[in-house]
Amino acid sequence: MTTLATHAPRVTRPARSFWIRALNWLIARDAQFRERKALEQLDAHLLRDIGLEPDDVHREVVRPIWDAPKVMRRS
Repeated sequence: MTTLATHAPRVTRPARSFWIRALNWLIARDAQFRERKALEQLDAHLLRDIGLEPDDVHREVVRPIWDAPKVMRRS
């Protein structure tokens, strides 16, 4: 019995780790983007119910995508 050897390049652990971290970062930023857009759709009455003012929401929505709130950052 013979086995076929594949000659695909092996990905080292540091490289694999980098791509996993990059993918996780992109997933988190996508979730952040969606949350900001959903927050933008709420009317003033609902915003007051959750303790926010329209100005607070505007400041959050216009933040750059890489500027994540501390609760979304990993330490």
